[in-house]
Amino acid sequence: VLMGIIGVAIGLVVAFTAAGAALIIAGFAALFAVPPVGLCILGAGLIVIGLDILLIFPLVKWAFSMIIKLIQWVVNTIKNFINNRQNANA
Repeated sequence: VLMGIIGVAIGLVVAFTAAGAALIIAGFAALFAVPPVGLCILGAGLIVIGLDILLIFPLVKWAFSMIIKLIQWVVNTIKNFINNRQNANA
């Protein structure tokens, strides 16, 4: 489940960043053809990038902290298993 959440978080970051960048580039291109439409597209791109920074980056930060905790838990479990096994043999 944790890996699924992490995959979704990374996918959302990539999708929102790509969509924001594409809208900004398209906005600049449309700005020279039809200025009001270009400004609207630029604004939409900036809003998407802002949402990306405000909402999704904290989710990714949380997901990576959970990965670190998961790895620490696995390592501690293996260490405890090895220590218990050595104590049983002694």
